[in-house]
Amino acid sequence: MRRRIRNIAVSLLCLAAMMAGFIALQVRFDQRYLSSERSVRELLYFPSPRAVKLVSAGNELMVADYLWLRMIQYYAYHMQSDRNYEYLYPIINNLTDLDPRFIYPYTFGALLLAHDARDSVNSLRLLDKAKEKNPSRWEFPYMKGFILYIFLNRPDEAVEEFVQASKLPGVWDGALRFAAFITKKQGRRETSRMMWRDIYDHSSSRQEREVALFNLKKIDIEEQLEILQELAVRYLRQYQNWPQSLEDLTAAGYIGPISPDPLGGRYYWSPKDKQVHNTIHDRIIKITGK
Repeated sequence: MRRRIRNIAVSLLCLAAMMAGFIALQVRFDQRYLSSERSVRELLYFPSPRAVKLVSAGNELMVADYLWLRMIQYYAYHMQSDRNYEYLYPIINNLTDLDPRFIYPYTFGALLLAHDARDSVNSLRLLDKAKEKNPSRWEFPYMKGFILYIFLNRPDEAVEEFVQASKLPGVWDGALRFAAFITKKQGRRETSRMMWRDIYDHSSSRQEREVALFNLKKIDIEEQLEILQELAVRYLRQYQNWPQSLEDLTAAGYIGPISPDPLGGRYYWSPKDKQVHNTIHDRIIKITGK
């Protein structure tokens, strides 16, 4: 019993000494922060995760919280001054070594690295570390997909990450929706249709289901537009003239009566640009530009 009390006392004394050192470092840091770049380098003198674990008596999470606050202060200072984030990744890396399950340093840190520090290599490295330490969390492949697509223009890899995120517990339905948007934009219509169908069949959100159904119908419209345009080109080759209306395609025996689209719009031929159009599709393009 006495030995246990003595061990607890020693651990508390070690923790107190460590925190006293942190406080002293904090005071020196704040006193010199505005006058010298040397103060920035002091952030690297935080004890290594291994050293902290030896003396923290199981309080690594508290120290990680402290480093999290210091990281935010470091970022805020440089955002308002020189925008040089040279030590951002080492700070976040040490922090997440202490608390591998602390979500926000991974996601927020990866975003800052990609956007502010222009350090995509360490941004992706940080998220790979997050995925390794937390394989059941959807936030990390989701954020990696976001960074791959928005900042690095690597859509195929982004789709893989979004799809991976969509299979994890508690995921936001938007992960698969982003994958569907990207694949459609790349012309991979069937893949996009499959993803939207999966959202429609499995989403518990009525709004998400409505969005998915709308996009499925939009894909059907675009597919029909392509079919009708191909028939118009066939008509030109056979009769040496463009059709005057879509009824000419029916009269030529290429297709039966053309029904309204799934959203209630109609298909029509435009002599001006020699293209098949759709009233709903025209409206979507006018609103969204695509």
